[in-house]
Amino acid sequence: MSPGGRGLGSYLAIGLAGGDERVRVIRGDIRSGGYFEANHFKNGTYNLWYHDTNVHSGRLGLYFDGTSVRAFHGSGLRHDPGWQSVGPAISPNWSSPPKLYIGGNAGGSGCTTFAVTSVEFVAEPLPAALRQELEK
Repeated sequence: MSPGGRGLGSYLAIGLAGGDERVRVIRGDIRSGGYFEANHFKNGTYNLWYHDTNVHSGRLGLYFDGTSVRAFHGSGLRHDPGWQSVGPAISPNWSSPPKLYIGGNAGGSGCTTFAVTSVEFVAEPLPAALRQELEK
């Protein structure tokens, strides 16, 4: 639990992590209408992109195409095409597939609730050279 007045409000984040590098998207501070934020942590540095909003519920999304990661947010609970990006595409230097994680802070209220309605993993077809190597 986070004491009031210290800027440690409630938030929920989903992210991808590999080694010392991670990318995450956050939904936080719904008492004031809320915000969405994207972060990139690498070698002790921290980049932040912020989108202030006035919605009481929202969705988080990350898209990793194997090279770059994009962070998205959507307003409301319905799955509709109203997704907006948060920050630029980030090209992490992961040497192996990243791990998905969910994290957060309960804030001064002591309670943050959320639901995971879907996790999509869409595997790209393997490149022909890699497929041939695996078939040996």
